[in-house]
Amino acid sequence: MEFDDIVVGAGSSGAVLAARLSEDARRKVLLVEAGPHYEDLQTMPKSLLNGRQMAWDHDWGYAAEMVPGRLAAYHRGKVTGGSSSVNACLALRGSPADYDEWAGLGNPDWTWRDVLPAFVRLEKDVDASGDHHGRSGPTPIRRCAEADLAPAQKLFLDACCYLGHPKVHDHNHPEATGVGPVPSNLGPNAVRFSSAMAYLHPAQERANLTIRADCLACRVLFDGTRAIGIEIEAEGRVQQILGQRVTLCAGAIGSPAILMRSGLGHSEELRAIGIEPRIHLPGVGRNLIDHACIRVKWNSPVGMVDVAAAHLQVLLTHTAPGSSVRNDMQAFLFQWPIQPSLWLQTSLMKPLSRGTIRLRSNRATDCPDIRLNLATDAEDVRRLSEGLRMLGKLVQSPQMKVLGADVCSFDDGQSMPAERFLALLRDDDWTAAQVVRAVTHYVHPVGTARMGPTHDPGAVVDQHGRLHGAIGLRVADASIMPTIPRANTHLTCLMIAERVAEWMRAEVT
Repeated sequence: MEFDDIVVGAGSSGAVLAARLSEDARRKVLLVEAGPHYEDLQTMPKSLLNGRQMAWDHDWGYAAEMVPGRLAAYHRGKVTGGSSSVNACLALRGSPADYDEWAGLGNPDWTWRDVLPAFVRLEKDVDASGDHHGRSGPTPIRRCAEADLAPAQKLFLDACCYLGHPKVHDHNHPEATGVGPVPSNLGPNAVRFSSAMAYLHPAQERANLTIRADCLACRVLFDGTRAIGIEIEAEGRVQQILGQRVTLCAGAIGSPAILMRSGLGHSEELRAIGIEPRIHLPGVGRNLIDHACIRVKWNSPVGMVDVAAAHLQVLLTHTAPGSSVRNDMQAFLFQWPIQPSLWLQTSLMKPLSRGTIRLRSNRATDCPDIRLNLATDAEDVRRLSEGLRMLGKLVQSPQMKVLGADVCSFDDGQSMPAERFLALLRDDDWTAAQVVRAVTHYVHPVGTARMGPTHDPGAVVDQHGRLHGAIGLRVADASIMPTIPRANTHLTCLMIAERVAEWMRAEVT
């Protein structure tokens, strides 16, 4: 059977794209996913339904290099819904300037004015209103009322206000800044509402939509420069599936890996691992961007961690001292029911550092070589240092002292009394060195098949996701973002798929 559209990857973008394309009953759509597909809430594991805690039981098993010589686990969801089925459920848009920046880089159809209708269309915001919000979309978005905050979360909010940050009710307002309840893609009873639940479940009974789970995509098949299908591994054998168009939605790790295995990438690097180059695209796997984070952790006094509440309910957005980029930082308090423990996190949301993804071999089962190169840019180190100092101010605030941050620990394994930590923060050299020792990821990879015009040597796709130099092949996921938005990336991935689906449905195949 030949399909009109083959969508590879059923994550935040792929589930949306397949559902939207299959709204046209004349179009035969195949959605391929490496992980399992749960058709209803009754068969879905409780870990995936629990929006109060992240899930680790449907994972690709990746590891990534934070800085040269230091590896850490790099969790990515392997299930329909992708990482939206396992993540912390933060439903945030970027700043309007983020999308205007994309347009300024040679992608004129991606201004804030262009993307806002898709953001509105995808959401059902139950407690924020205005022309910039949707009320009837497939993705529910809600916030915790201040009166219902867990004790630790309320103290964090009060501490941020004590330090002078303004309160904000709607972090998705285009001009929002400050501290307030985080918008989350949660259904009733704190059920995690993934893209699979929002888009696939309502569409899965359509006769023209086929969902094939537990199928590992190996490569794209070509006739010359035209994509004609895909090769997969399923049920212990290699299979080929033909289609008029192929769209990769395997995420910023999976999509560039599939492109490279298909002979699309840096020709010399591909030959070195036994892959015959088809199209020289040196930007494939380059421009890897992730939000960089520093965490301060401690054991909580008894009763301060509400194990029944969400792990985080309040978010602070602010601008690093001396930064020219508005709202380039995030901070929150995360409550972990094990021990129980708390941690403060500061995150650099507009980093300058860039990493890479390369293949280790030509085998689809081998994990790629992921090098984030976090905090390799001096300005990133400076702003993260300022973020770490702000965590110090929070630790010593009257509100946070109630939470027992007497002994602080860090992701580099260090542990020290809070008084020593606060004293060391006065030393610029120690603070900068600590950033490099302890910096970690936010697991928001983007940019590894970035969009841009044909004269841009690092661009992989055009502004509509079409691969440069190929026919019938697209990428439509976090890979194509040329820069990273100042927000957790889930909603932007949904928005990308909504927009690309519009363009694809308007094309004649």
